[in-house]
Amino acid sequence: MQKGVYFKTASSSIIDMKKNLVVFLPDLLFFIFTGIGIFLFGIFAVAWAIGVMIVFPLLFPIIIPVLLVMLIIGFIARRR
Repeated sequence: MQKGVYFKTASSSIIDMKKNLVVFLPDLLFFIFTGIGIFLFGIFAVAWAIGVMIVFPLLFPIIIPVLLVMLIIGFIARRR
């Protein structure tokens, strides 16, 4: 065997694969979980919109009088 010649063996290939896995696995997981996060956020946004559509007609008669009272109090406080 000559000096300085590198013979690729099965064990060195496994070591190289482990090094690549350690280096690239965090990047892979980051992109996978980011995609899942976007998907879950989309589901949450749709559920929130549906919830608002269901609750808004029930809360609308309460919100308008409260808004009017707040406007009147603000108008009176500004005049003083």
